[in-house]
Amino acid sequence: MNLEKLATQGRTKVPRSTAASILSQQLLEMRKESLKTCFENFFSRDHRLETVASIHNVEFIDDSKAENVNATWYSLESFNDPVIWIVAANKDDSGFEKITELIMKKVKSIICVGNDCSVMRDTLSGYVKTFIEASTINDAVLYAFNISRRGDKVLFSPAGLLGNKTYAEAGDEFKRAVNRI
Repeated sequence: MNLEKLATQGRTKVPRSTAASILSQQLLEMRKESLKTCFENFFSRDHRLETVASIHNVEFIDDSKAENVNATWYSLESFNDPVIWIVAANKDDSGFEKITELIMKKVKSIICVGNDCSVMRDTLSGYVKTFIEASTINDAVLYAFNISRRGDKVLFSPAGLLGNKTYAEAGDEFKRAVNRI
């Protein structure tokens, strides 16, 4: 090390500068480790791709915060395992054309929940092997559990509103239904 290039000049200050350098490096390593630990232990927000439970190797995921097609696209994109998708009955099919390729590739079954699933049936049923209509979230969860196989993901990502429920209310209802299985 060239002593003239040290920020603090003077032969008596070299040990302090060296100690400060070593301490800085140790702090940097500690920061890297802290960041690594932080990212490894990071919990997602409630209702956004939140794993509720794994039952008989079937994972149930609450993504009720995905209240539009674009948000659901990101959710579906994140899975490699077969997905059973629980979607809300929408009166409008706009936007779903953006995700049809993804549905064909990743979704094995769709369960539409709500009073009138006719638009969703007309729009989406041709892209999957199984299309089921359910009147309640509880019924949708039971149907999903009954048709699921080991390794499946059951994704509650409504891509719309569920009546007058907020996403949090719908997500909590989904969680309660899963926990009753």
